[in-house]
Amino acid sequence: MGITYDIKTYFRENTSVNEKNVPNKALMKFIQDYKAKNVDFFSSNGLTNCPTFGAEYKRQILGTLGLEEPEYLDFIKKSKNVDHTLKESTNSVYVGLLLSASMDKRLTKSYLEFLSFIMYSSKYVKYWKYGSKQVVMDELFDNHLDNNSDIFKYKIIDKVLEEKTQTLMSHFGNDIHRCCDRDILLILNSISTRINLLLRSISEKYYKLDKTDSVTFVEKSIMSEDEYITVNTNSNRLDNLMSKFKDEELKHGISLKVYNIVDKKHEYYTEMEQLYRAHIVKVYNLLSAMINCFLSKRDNKIETFKAHFASDVYDNKIKSKQITDIHEDIARLLNIPNSKSAIFRTILERYIALRIRQISREV
Repeated sequence: MGITYDIKTYFRENTSVNEKNVPNKALMKFIQDYKAKNVDFFSSNGLTNCPTFGAEYKRQILGTLGLEEPEYLDFIKKSKNVDHTLKESTNSVYVGLLLSASMDKRLTKSYLEFLSFIMYSSKYVKYWKYGSKQVVMDELFDNHLDNNSDIFKYKIIDKVLEEKTQTLMSHFGNDIHRCCDRDILLILNSISTRINLLLRSISEKYYKLDKTDSVTFVEKSIMSEDEYITVNTNSNRLDNLMSKFKDEELKHGISLKVYNIVDKKHEYYTEMEQLYRAHIVKVYNLLSAMINCFLSKRDNKIETFKAHFASDVYDNKIKSKQITDIHEDIARLLNIPNSKSAIFRTILERYIALRIRQISREV
């Protein structure tokens, strides 16, 4: 599929956001007023009293953008070029702020920072659905944060969001201003992943400290706002590796250099393309299950992972019922007959293992 601009075209024709005009004055006033009202939070470490970005604020932003949400969602559902099953592409506030950021370089950073805050607020509620305790968060911040945690390094949540936005902008470069349909999905998914990794590591420490309340929210898959990959590890470097794999596969698709190694005659390349085009979330689910299986047999050190993960896959040591169930689901979705499913399983697992090894050298 080539580059498409369905979402951008919709905004150009149906909203106040287009290349010639973005309602910057009204949007920036909204953002400044919101931050002024919640100045105590934005000047804090962001671990307690996170304000909720509720329906009234959403209504105000959509009104400023001139976006009628029911019509937009109906358009998304009918578009053949937008994956409407992913919440990033259907969240009208996210897309509206991103397109506003893409069309005025002077305010790109400001809009993306506020977009990151909205995602932070949304995920904060999910991780601490019953609220957080000040005394536990104080103990966590003072004595238990990793030295490489952004909240430990920058202390103030406004600075954390600024740094994460700057990293995002460096990573995507001019793609932010091009904003084709694929770019929108990639960028929003990347922001969501970065915020999730930050809050997930904090929530794990929080609930260990808070012995009186073990209820925690765990995101399980990579592809949607509410579902992220589950791996039972505190290794930030391993988290970064998984995030890098997700970004690279979404952005570039199948690596032919790696695929040529595992399927020299390209006997299953058509099926692989179909998997990546229509069911890429299954690839991430499989990676999650494979890594969890590996960790259960060894340890969570990145050095161990780099040294042994690929070889363990090639030696057929990474086995679990969950892995088998995912493969069976993939075979069903791709209409792969039973006589060929074992071969495709081997190809897919070896591709993932080699691709991860390739990416791990950059992390």
